[in-house]
Amino acid sequence: MVLQFAALHLTGGLSNQLSLLYAHLNEIVGVFECAKLELYRQLSAPYEDRKIDENGDVYQVLP
Repeated sequence: MVLQFAALHLTGGLSNQLSLLYAHLNEIVGVFECAKLELYRQLSAPYEDRKIDENGDVYQVLP
């Protein structure tokens, strides 16, 4: 929640400095999307892999 507040606070300041165009908004959203994907890659994926090793996969993949 604190991270969400910080992100909104930072981007809210941009709206005062830029004449916000769709292109600007699209770029900001793109930055957050890339950060989200990197967070998943670095933290969530290894955690899920560990849990699959510990408990097995949820479903069997068809050959």
